[in-house]
Amino acid sequence: LYTDTSTNIPGTWQWTFAGGSPSSSTVQNPVVCYYIAGYYDVILTVTNGAGTNTTTSVNYVHVNVSPIAQGGANQSIDIGQSVTIGGSGGVTYSWAPPEGLSCTNCPTPTASPTITTNYILTVYNAAGCSSDDTVNVEVKVLCLDAFVPTAFSPNDDGNNDELRPRGNCI
Repeated sequence: LYTDTSTNIPGTWQWTFAGGSPSSSTVQNPVVCYYIAGYYDVILTVTNGAGTNTTTSVNYVHVNVSPIAQGGANQSIDIGQSVTIGGSGGVTYSWAPPEGLSCTNCPTPTASPTITTNYILTVYNAAGCSSDDTVNVEVKVLCLDAFVPTAFSPNDDGNNDELRPRGNCI
């Protein structure tokens, strides 16, 4: 897209669309993504490794459309249960954090978290453009009935060392 052979020092390349947000890259010819595909005039600001800025206009840059990640509706489960969370909008998928997921690179993993978790879905299209969405899986703790053991064994083995009420919500 743009080559400056006189100052080809590693640095930051910032592409700014008319009326749009800047898109930064550390590579000279990045995949340029925007919410509408087409050819655009952009302002390119290059900051080289020495901290020097160079700004130029680049005409008719081919811009790829960004995908729209859709992680699906938020979910609520009881502790110990699982739910399938569904993603769409891309060619490849990445879910994070990996804890409690059956897979991190499939569109619809099974989630079995032990605590309430926000899962972030990043989708990529064939051009390499990406988009994110978040799905919250709320884990509800069942309280059940409280009880008091009828015996205790204060021998410091971690089992019934104290005589006290027991239950999930105590």
